[in-house]
Amino acid sequence: MPGWPLVLLLVIAFACDPVYAQSTRYRRGSSAEVSRALDQLEQSKASQTELDDRAKYLAQNEGYYVDGGKKKGVFDRELTAEFGFEEYEYDYEETKGGDPFIDYSGRFHGLFGALVLHSGPDSPYEGMVLNFFALEARAAVAKVDYNGSVNDGLGFEAPLQFSKVPDFVIETRGLAGKDFNWKDGRFTPYSGFGFRFLHDDPSDTEAVIDYYGSPVTVNGYKRTSEYYYLPLGVDFVQVLGPTLRVGARMEYDHLFYGIQKSYIETAVGTPIENRQDKGMGVRASVSLEKDFRYWGLKLEPFIRYWDLRDSHWTPTEVCVPGTPCMGAVEPQNTTREIGMRVGVSF
Repeated sequence: MPGWPLVLLLVIAFACDPVYAQSTRYRRGSSAEVSRALDQLEQSKASQTELDDRAKYLAQNEGYYVDGGKKKGVFDRELTAEFGFEEYEYDYEETKGGDPFIDYSGRFHGLFGALVLHSGPDSPYEGMVLNFFALEARAAVAKVDYNGSVNDGLGFEAPLQFSKVPDFVIETRGLAGKDFNWKDGRFTPYSGFGFRFLHDDPSDTEAVIDYYGSPVTVNGYKRTSEYYYLPLGVDFVQVLGPTLRVGARMEYDHLFYGIQKSYIETAVGTPIENRQDKGMGVRASVSLEKDFRYWGLKLEPFIRYWDLRDSHWTPTEVCVPGTPCMGAVEPQNTTREIGMRVGVSF
């Protein structure tokens, strides 16, 4: 998995937080109850150990941090902003007749951000039909390797490889759902709208093939793909302690419209556009979050997967009724992305 030294340092940070632990190990629950407990223990000349034990009990049995009657801690905020870095292994594969036909693979690096609104136990949004809202976005770039073939349409076919093909992806999502809160956790079913755009451009990349004994230089061509989809998912969070919680997300993505553009010169004079509206995606992740009072740190390994069927047939020449016509189909393809996110929240 990429970035393991960084991940190791972050895990150590999760485990060792003496400054924040020293400043927040005591107050969770109503300020009046905390004050009474401290007064009683101090009056009876209780030891520091007893004081800490009582504070831990209060922290485990109340719903939020308070300090002078004010909520504290990133976990307790209804509105949070998140941003961070993601890195993942990418593999795209096209199949023809069930056999692999084209493969792109590489490592993407990118950024992500989100604006998230969750309702809390005492939130005015708690009784609303929808009380979870999120805007998410991400962008990533890569240099990928292409393994495929080239043919002349007359029976000749040869292997074709390109290296370091520039790729980038942009994805935006709007989500809404319902928070179901309990003392130490939250369960949120949600849906919304998603858009994914992928740009692949090997047009400046060259390869030499043997065409019946003669060397021929072959260039790639630019391709773009657009997915418009409906996400249906569930999000789960469980508090493990005053400053630590774990989470999980599972999601099904229903593709309702997709378009694949191949920028190849044809008799039509425009890029070939193949519509792909039969497909689905799934994604899943687990997360570990540490609350540093004024900001939070999150580690999130994830997997994303897409599976699309053959596209609609598109003519590549001006067709005359009653005569054969050349055309193109975008074949069945799958995409796998496996990686890690490291982010902060405020």
